[in-house]
Amino acid sequence: MSAAVVDPVRCAAYPRTGLAVLRDVGRCAAVCPITLCMAGVAIVLHLFEQAGMNVAALELRSAAVAAGSVWSIWTGPLLHNSAVHLAFDVAGLLLVGWAFEPRLRREFPAIIAAVCVGVATAFIAAYPQLEAYRGLSGLAQGLFAAGLVALWHAGQRPSAVLGAGLLVTKWILELAAGASVTAWLATDAAAFGVPVPWTHMAGGLSGGVSAWWLGFFRPPQQSFELAAKPPDYAQDVP
Repeated sequence: MSAAVVDPVRCAAYPRTGLAVLRDVGRCAAVCPITLCMAGVAIVLHLFEQAGMNVAALELRSAAVAAGSVWSIWTGPLLHNSAVHLAFDVAGLLLVGWAFEPRLRREFPAIIAAVCVGVATAFIAAYPQLEAYRGLSGLAQGLFAAGLVALWHAGQRPSAVLGAGLLVTKWILELAAGASVTAWLATDAAAFGVPVPWTHMAGGLSGGVSAWWLGFFRPPQQSFELAAKPPDYAQDVP
């Protein structure tokens, strides 16, 4: 028996069986528990709604927020218009969370809260004619931008600049076209609801600014570069 390091990105494909596979999956889940929790809640809420559950109280609505239902700022993004909308958003969230939740560590919940506020503000200000906001895409882009800040702090500046360039290009294209990139990729754009590209940009900017703000006030010995890589997972292999 010898010890080997397992890359968490390859955990799901690691050639093991039985209880060893379950153990590896559990270790992989430990990389991004908050992300997995949000994705799971979004899926469960969609299933409940399809089964007839009334989720109106959870929707982000301008009138509801003005009336005091501020919790909808954070619950609204967990709701989706269709299974296709849910699949695209959850996939994007899982990818971003897998890559960046370990890097952002304890700031992750605060960044999520800040991004949701930014998305809600953009929705209320830019789309007063729309009844409700749904979807995790704005949040995912905010977490992606926050992750780029973490990369910058960790000294991986070419990657951070490249990611920022791609993100800004996406926002420009979406604002010019009045539609989201994911809707272009889908066979049924109507499944995503009315496009709200300003919320994507607001989410991204909120994530980047909040990550920079939190990182700026951290002690030097606790800077983001300590989280430059996800933790290694060691186990015995044949």
